[in-house]
Amino acid sequence: MKKQNILTIVIIALLIVVAVLIYIFMGDKSISTQQTISTTSKDAPVASEVGEVIYNGVHFNIHSGLSTLKEFGEPTEYLRDAVQNDSSDPRTNKGTTYYYYTYAQTGQEDNYDIYITLCEDSGVTQVYDYIISSNKVSFVNGITIGSTLDEVVATMGEPTSFDDSRSMILYNYETGPVNMTFIFDKNRLYRVIVSNNAIVQKYCPD
Repeated sequence: MKKQNILTIVIIALLIVVAVLIYIFMGDKSISTQQTISTTSKDAPVASEVGEVIYNGVHFNIHSGLSTLKEFGEPTEYLRDAVQNDSSDPRTNKGTTYYYYTYAQTGQEDNYDIYITLCEDSGVTQVYDYIISSNKVSFVNGITIGSTLDEVVATMGEPTSFDDSRSMILYNYETGPVNMTFIFDKNRLYRVIVSNNAIVQKYCPD
């Protein structure tokens, strides 16, 4: 009888130990999973727009608007151009207003930092395109004016099309809503044109 009682006690003790170990293991696993999800959710990077640049600490892309331009500060030059019903003007959608903003810190003609064109139609203003001409503006992927052709290809991949028949080489990348043209002078990036494809095709088709 004593042996049976002792055996029963031992079995119960073993069951308790197993139950405790299972609880500890499952509990740690649950906590670890929760911590992983929390950390992943918190630290996951926000995907940037193709063609997005940084100027004076401000991010700018084809979806930016006038509020972003205000963060840049006062433009060096500003021009408003209302398209009239002039048959000699190749742009369609007459009545559209174009706004040109030039930001430059160099003070040299045609050597601006960034040149932005907006178009307004029916009260809606959108980015038409922007041109980068200074290493004061950097793309979020690290490309800047002065980057080598090889560095651009390493970052962007092979171009959709290119033209090396002139003194300056043009690499064109069509990436969904964004068209990017990289212009190289002696294999160094000289200028970049970022276009809003949908807007360009609507207001100024080829």
